[in-house]
Amino acid sequence: MIVVYLAGPIRGAPGDNQFQHVHSALADAKKLRDAGFCVLVPQRCVLDEVVFGAVDVARWLEEDYELIRRADVLCRRPGPSLGSDSEVAFAREIGKPVVLGVETLLARAVELRDRLDAAAFLDGIS
Repeated sequence: MIVVYLAGPIRGAPGDNQFQHVHSALADAKKLRDAGFCVLVPQRCVLDEVVFGAVDVARWLEEDYELIRRADVLCRRPGPSLGSDSEVAFAREIGKPVVLGVETLLARAVELRDRLDAAAFLDGIS
């Protein structure tokens, strides 16, 4: 099973509703899961903030970078996010494939999933 790190806005631009971003990320994750991917959804960390209060952002990003190391591919959702932009840069720095947009990843998955293993699939999209 191909593991996808789903990067994208959490807080977004000033005035954005972070719960809208989380909802949208979870909806995209469901699409990917339905297509057979295992999806890492860092936007779920908002629940930590709700339950436990303020989160140490540096620690949060450290954990995200570890998840990116373990993922097979990073999929960048649209929207402003300095954190996601840094995750994309980090993924590229360590040689992880980066796909811009869930629909792009899904289009390739439908085309390739039945005839390619995970390694060949990832080689074809980077």
